Amino acid sequence: MRVPKVLIAIFIVLILINTAVLFRSLDLVSLPGEITSLEMARAGTNAMLSYLRNYANDLNVAESNLVKESIGLFQYKIETAKSEEEIAQIIITESRSVQETILREHESFRNQHILNIISADPNLHLADESESIVVWGDSENGIQIRDGGNLLAEETINRIQSSEVLPNIFSEVAITIVDGAPRILTYRRLYDRLDSLEREVVRLQQQLVDREINAGYRPMVGEGIRISIFDADGGYLENEIVHDVDVRDILNELFASGAMGASVGNQRIINTSSIRCIGPVILVNYEPIAVDPVVIEVVGDPRRLSSGMELIKNTLEAIKGIRIEIEQKETLTLPAYTRSIS
Repeated sequence: MRVPKVLIAIFIVLILINTAVLFRSLDLVSLPGEITSLEMARAGTNAMLSYLRNYANDLNVAESNLVKESIGLFQYKIETAKSEEEIAQIIITESRSVQETILREHESFRNQHILNIISADPNLHLADESESIVVWGDSENGIQIRDGGNLLAEETINRIQSSEVLPNIFSEVAITIVDGAPRILTYRRLYDRLDSLEREVVRLQQQLVDREINAGYRPMVGEGIRISIFDADGGYLENEIVHDVDVRDILNELFASGAMGASVGNQRIINTSSIRCIGPVILVNYEPIAVDPVVIEVVGDPRRLSSGMELIKNTLEAIKGIRIEIEQKETLTLPAYTRSIS
């Protein structure tokens, strides 16, 4: 049986219609006069471009070459974008870059305007370079000026405060006078100065710590020697036991040999330390210490300190029978001087 040609034609038309609908649903084709989603996305950026141009105009920088180039580049990237996602990414990143350019140019314009007014001040030649002028604007009082040296003439102050091109609200602009001309103390210079001051504080703090360590008011850590001083074997007579004078003589010898710090009986030795006997008891910094042995710890070059001890060690052993043992240590910790000063 033969199929009528009319039915065949209708069948072909239905297939074509279904194919067109499928392609359209997949955005593979568009109808005549229809705007694609990509074109709609591009058209949507017109509002952003209009906003950026108005923003630049409001801040008096619409004619800046940098601003024009920045807005032009933004527009070019939108027009050459290949997808809606690319347009969205351009809007997120590039629009922020354009706004930052506008703000930088506005700050430059504002600062230069202020400098131009101050440059005409008749009192500039009297300025000390240590003086600074700060100009800012707030919502309550408008444009404010802090002139600690009372340098600016009243006319200059009035010109700044009544300027029609300066915004009513803006952050502080610091100005210093160099060789009779005003200069903006930029944020970079402020940052550098702050960074320099912070480094100076750290350096001074470290110097203070070092001096406190050397003076004995902080613990001292380093290589050195530990000296144990024993009474004569079986000795109990006055000339057979260790006395304050023996300890002081040993300390003097150690510091002459380059000792950086010392402790006696775990008492840190400082410039005002006292070492004295009360009967058989030795007081260091007015505190009794253990004896037989008396232990002295010293931070410094172990070899040099040990060598410096040889003469006094041999002398005390020969004359009083006092025995001295010396141990070289890779690490010693001397305590800080803790007695309160009254």
